Amino acid sequence: MSNPLLGTWQLVRWYNEAEDGTATEPFGAGPVGFISYTDDGHIFAHLAVAGRAPFTANDMSSGTPAEDSAAMKSYVSYAGTYEIDGDHVIHHVKISSFPNWTGTDQHRQIRFEDGRLRLSAEPFLYEGRMITAHAVWERP
Repeated sequence: MSNPLLGTWQLVRWYNEAEDGTATEPFGAGPVGFISYTDDGHIFAHLAVAGRAPFTANDMSSGTPAEDSAAMKSYVSYAGTYEIDGDHVIHHVKISSFPNWTGTDQHRQIRFEDGRLRLSAEPFLYEGRMITAHAVWERP
């Protein structure tokens, strides 16, 4: 059976849907990112706010507390292995920019719509409320 996820996808949209149906775009209207599924079972995902502000100094270890905080809150990255289970993909996270995801399984519902891939997370806590995150991807 062929794997429809295989390869690299570019982020089109990320939106969070609250339990009351309201939707927000945590990285704004034009986020950037890539997700890649390899044929040997690895996944790499990177999502970021477009046009992130650079640090004042050109030294990645010398950010001010405000710069470090802004960098962390404007970027999500994780990697690991994956398996497909029906209409879901399970990401077995080995490393993540959000340390709490390291060592966890992240379940995503798979939907294909007009040549695009939509991955929807199980509900989780974000900014103090339960949301369902949806990431829409297309082939670059």
